[in-house]
Amino acid sequence: MTDSNINNMMSSIIGNGVAFSNRYEVQFYLPSDFMGHEGSLDNIRNLELRAESVTIPGRSLSTTPYRFYGPARNFPYEQLYSGEISISFIVSANLSERHFFEGWLNFISNPNNYKFNYYDKYISKMAIVLLDRTNRMVFVSELEEVYPKSIGDISLGYDKNDEIIKQEVTFHFRKYTVQEGRAIQGVNDRGIIDPLRITKEPPPPPRVPLYPGGNLANTDFDDIATKYSKYLI
Repeated sequence: MTDSNINNMMSSIIGNGVAFSNRYEVQFYLPSDFMGHEGSLDNIRNLELRAESVTIPGRSLSTTPYRFYGPARNFPYEQLYSGEISISFIVSANLSERHFFEGWLNFISNPNNYKFNYYDKYISKMAIVLLDRTNRMVFVSELEEVYPKSIGDISLGYDKNDEIIKQEVTFHFRKYTVQEGRAIQGVNDRGIIDPLRITKEPPPPPRVPLYPGGNLANTDFDDIATKYSKYLI
């Protein structure tokens, strides 16, 4: 690298700064029907403060080769999202974080009769917010149709003296949108977080039981497709 390139690089870093991987916040937006179960505003804020590590998800394009003349060209035909993210939480002394996600999973699937709730009842939103040194939002990844998919194991042992317990939770999401420093639902224009994080939008998809054996005989799928086609992006 020449002296000129080094000077240009230093000028770019000084002028535009750098992003730091420890300046972030995870924002949870719970399903409204779940708030009466394990969900509460205190639980939400506690989870956000104890989210020790998280990954901003990525996406890609599926391509198919097309050969007209000479080397083939790959044309994109589908957007692909990673579909899952894992978050590691520092666990409270009473394991309230573990209880919270156990309750959410029970809300999805009843542990007694093994039936599943309606999809629109248990999905929610999540936002991963990257902050600068002044706590200003510079990047917001808003995940849609989020729900916990798995709760990780917790390893115990007599040799783990004074070791902090951490809980890993894997979430499924359908897709995400990127907001460059713009507030989303629940956060005002100044970046101040509104504690009332309850998902109310978008309108729910069709209320069809999504568990095996559900009675779909009387479902008018043509009507459903017409009514909700604008949400099937």
